[in-house]
Amino acid sequence: LVIYRFGAPIYFPNAHLLLEDATRLVETAQPPLRWFVLNAETINDIDITGAKALGQVIKLLAERQVTFAIARAHAPVLELLERYELLHLIGEDRLYHTNLAAVDAYQRSAQASLEQE
Repeated sequence: LVIYRFGAPIYFPNAHLLLEDATRLVETAQPPLRWFVLNAETINDIDITGAKALGQVIKLLAERQVTFAIARAHAPVLELLERYELLHLIGEDRLYHTNLAAVDAYQRSAQASLEQE
């Protein structure tokens, strides 16, 4: 589990950083990454370039079987995710009010996986 805090709006000047960081984290994590939680507390805007980068992150993680989730997003950011058609890719069941709630969900998921083995 990685909780990644992006401390700015996701927009043209910095959108590439989100994709680069997510790629690096998923490629270097040991043990392999299972969940990537975007702590969106300080994100107050997403432009079209940012939305494309976020979509690429979601796709990259899905290809690697890594669950993507968002914690601490404010209502305006959730509205932008809906507008850019990203919310359905994430899933409303992967939106958490707190980082602790995301960690709890991860732990329940990991426990369920162990019980299935």
